[in-house]
Amino acid sequence: MKIMKQNAGALFFEKMRDLGETHHDSWRCIHFNFAKQYSRMRPALRDNFVVRTVMELLADEEGYIYICEGGDIFILFQGPHKHIAAKLASQFEDLNLESAQSQQTDHLTIFDLSKHWRLLFDLCRAKYLNRFPTAHRSMETVNA
Repeated sequence: MKIMKQNAGALFFEKMRDLGETHHDSWRCIHFNFAKQYSRMRPALRDNFVVRTVMELLADEEGYIYICEGGDIFILFQGPHKHIAAKLASQFEDLNLESAQSQQTDHLTIFDLSKHWRLLFDLCRAKYLNRFPTAHRSMETVNA
């Protein structure tokens, strides 16, 4: 997987916008929502335990890992989510492999972009605009 750390939130927003203009039915995204806990969680802990683990488990896979400035991690890839989720489940027990539907826990959501592209795009846009409140204000109307 390709790792995006520098300006990852903006890069993820751009990728999601690009996917909205193309056929995105084969794409999936796993979202680790650490933004709520990020102020309490030291960034070094997230990087050493979560990021390093995700990078090691998915090193040979195709796709993108966006390590966002606000604490969130987005794993974007094509194909069924079960293969990627199975690799992650060895370390993250919140992944329920029995369900092929979009699923959510307190800090983890799996999105099937064929069904939930708009939901993920809106989440991404809100995080982007929150991070850059004065920049790119015109982005609020993108794909509205």
